[in-house]
Amino acid sequence: MRLDRNGAAMDRIENTIGKGIVAGFVATFVLSILIDPIALVAPAVWPASTSLGWVLHFFVGTVIWGVGFAMLHDYLRGPSWQRGLIFALGAWLVVMGGAALLLRARVVAFDLSAAMIATTLVVHVLYGVWLGVVYGWLLDREGMSGSPHEPHGEEPHPVAR
Repeated sequence: MRLDRNGAAMDRIENTIGKGIVAGFVATFVLSILIDPIALVAPAVWPASTSLGWVLHFFVGTVIWGVGFAMLHDYLRGPSWQRGLIFALGAWLVVMGGAALLLRARVVAFDLSAAMIATTLVVHVLYGVWLGVVYGWLLDREGMSGSPHEPHGEEPHPVAR
């Protein structure tokens, strides 16, 4: 543990990112057990490499969305599961906007049907709730161990400085 103020802030940032990665991995794993998200899009986007689809799926769910949620968690309202839901709806909008742009630019070719849009919305909602539940559990667990991190305290998030 670092003793100076900047070192303590860096420890909090690393701790926050670590929790986001763990929560993102667990949410991605649980979602992957419940459904096969790669089967929804891999044949259309990566017909020759389902394994690449799984690697990207876990990377995005664990690192991109997990860390992103951890950085925004303290700025969202409500219990952690609700914060995860709100975050996931934003992520869904980003994914749908990106898919629309890629389709329009003819970079990828797949059918962005109403069924696919609805399915990706449901998948993101489930992911977000799991992400928030796991992240909240990690925060609660840390609070029980006497750690100085207070997710709802007066001190702003260390990344915001």
